Amino acid sequence: MKVRTDMDTFMGLHSPARFRVEPDTARGVTYITLAGFFLLPDVAAFDREWAQAHALLRCAPNAHLTLCDISDMSIQSQDVVNAFTTIVRDPVRQGRRLAMVVGMSLSRHQAKRLNPPEREGVAHFFSRAEAEAWLFSDDRTDAQYLHAPVSPMSADRGYIGPSAA
Repeated sequence: MKVRTDMDTFMGLHSPARFRVEPDTARGVTYITLAGFFLLPDVAAFDREWAQAHALLRCAPNAHLTLCDISDMSIQSQDVVNAFTTIVRDPVRQGRRLAMVVGMSLSRHQAKRLNPPEREGVAHFFSRAEAEAWLFSDDRTDAQYLHAPVSPMSADRGYIGPSAA
């Protein structure tokens, strides 16, 4: 996992940015873990690493899957959110499905806005196990709730299961 070591930048108020990008070329999936507080140079380093990992995938263009775990990510500055939005909305990186593990962190509110509302195949989850199950499932039921409500549980609103968005 890449870790920023420039602690002076944020005076110890936030944990440093950490990220991991792991392509699974056999399954056509990229596993991404983002944690801590990012600065623009951290986002640029992540962008480069994701681009390198994405280039290793052997599936057809836009046929890949992505699981992104941001459950340990801090709330980010607007500049950083904008930089991540540009990356996530890159048409080359938009695959068949994007499962985001957001846990109970407040960053789930920011994650919800990364993708355009009309993008299909995006869902948010509390746990990696739930996200991975949905990602590889043939069942598209959960995908109809592309940008689920912000409440921790959506079952009481007639949705299929828990939503962490």
